[in-house]
Amino acid sequence: MSLAQDITRAKGGDWSGNQGLIPGPGHSAKDRSMSVRDNDAGDDVILHSFANDEWKPYKDALRAEGLLPEQGKARAPSKSAGAAYVYRDADGGQVFRVVRKAGKRFIAEHPDGRDGWQAGMAAAKPIPYRLPQLIAADREAAVFICEGEKDADALAALGCITTTNPFGAGKWLQGFAHYVEGRNVFVLADNDKAGRDHADDVARKVSAAARTVAIIDLPGLPDKGDVSDWIAAGGTLPDLYRLAGNATPWRERQPGNDNDAPRQFDDGTASLLGKSSTTRNDAPQPLPLEWFADMEPQLSGLWLIKKLIPAHGLALIFGHPGSGKSFVALDFAFHVALGCHLIGATRNAGTSRKTTLPTPCSVLRATSKGTAIADRLYSAAAWTQRSRSLAT
Repeated sequence: MSLAQDITRAKGGDWSGNQGLIPGPGHSAKDRSMSVRDNDAGDDVILHSFANDEWKPYKDALRAEGLLPEQGKARAPSKSAGAAYVYRDADGGQVFRVVRKAGKRFIAEHPDGRDGWQAGMAAAKPIPYRLPQLIAADREAAVFICEGEKDADALAALGCITTTNPFGAGKWLQGFAHYVEGRNVFVLADNDKAGRDHADDVARKVSAAARTVAIIDLPGLPDKGDVSDWIAAGGTLPDLYRLAGNATPWRERQPGNDNDAPRQFDDGTASLLGKSSTTRNDAPQPLPLEWFADMEPQLSGLWLIKKLIPAHGLALIFGHPGSGKSFVALDFAFHVALGCHLIGATRNAGTSRKTTLPTPCSVLRATSKGTAIADRLYSAAAWTQRSRSLAT
């Protein structure tokens, strides 16, 4: 991670492109009037204030905080800079942050009201990480829950909608479940017993709210490995979605099962997309999907309209705008509903070629908020009456 990225994280800012946006001196924690970028030397940064604040005193303050090396000295390894993960409320305001210290020790800090941080949570309540992005995301998009902020940031860099809980494994709160209500949730387990137990705990606590829940055991992880290791080894977003598509819906483990045994992937035939959900009974169920290019044409069997519309399967009516697609579809529908013959487009030996239709349907229903469909229905009805006269 670069020096500018370290400063951006430590100040609770936002990274975009090749620069971070951070609060300017004397501004609120939500302010983003100062930009920070790495310079070519690599041991310093370039600051720019959009509010015309003096940047030199601000850079001195960064050095005093240990976020910048002293002039003329190489950058010293930082124990906490670059490992501060800011938790924001739904409006983007800072609530608290988790800071990683030496020895993989984590502490919580809350805003002190003076653009700084003070140890402890104070009155702050735990919330999911990256909450504004989670709330703003398309509700049809999959949500990936991982263990730890570093992993969440790595998934976000891939383009995932992702979140985690503060303070490590076993700390996902039941109250977090409503943030994923009605969504497809995938929990990514770290490759150890604590990680698998945590994944099961998360899945259990969100199962009543989520549309579907599945746990993904990432392939090829080292012992105690996580999704960051998987990404570093070459894992991509399409790879992750393929694993999600083949993941088995979560079921609570029964007493006596080996809690430390990794879950196994199926061969893809028992895909989450085609299985019934194990969550709420009233939740909408995903439909099985099939690529159009993989569909085999059905040229035999029962016909709704012989050699035109099959009784079962897929039929397309396509053409340029205004070429009569809707009229033809409605004409077909009327003929099927009334059980009358459809006049062929060609004649053979002086007689009309008729296409046999099945027994008349009992209902033909068309709905529309506008009047265009009604006009087409009237026209189609008139043409159908003419067709019936010709057929007889």
